[in-house]
Order: sequence, then C-alpha cells, then structure tokens
Amino acid sequence: MQTYKSGSHTRYDIKYHIVWITKYQPLVLEGSVAERTRELIRQICMQNEVASSP
Repeated sequence: MQTYKSGSHTRYDIKYHIVWITKYQPLVLEGSVAERTRELIRQICMQNEVASSP
C-alpha cells in the first residue's frame, strides 16, 4: 500500500529525479559548499535507500 501526504485540499506523492552531470562542465560548487552538498545528497540517498547508477 502506498502512502500519500495530504494537505487541506490535496493528496500527493512527490518523486525526485536528480541528474548530476560533471563532465565538461565549469565548477559551480567549490570548496566547503561542494563538500557539504555531496554529504547531504549521500545522507538523503541512504535514508531513502536510493541506489546510485554506475
């Protein structure tokens, strides 16, 4: 059975699809911001049992 979140007039189930393209792209996130972003994404993926693609 699937669980939906509800608001006062809504019922929803939000899915996210994140594509992280790094090849031939200029650096946008650098230093401690890049490290913290990587850490947060990995934590969220582990909590939601998300598998990474090769």
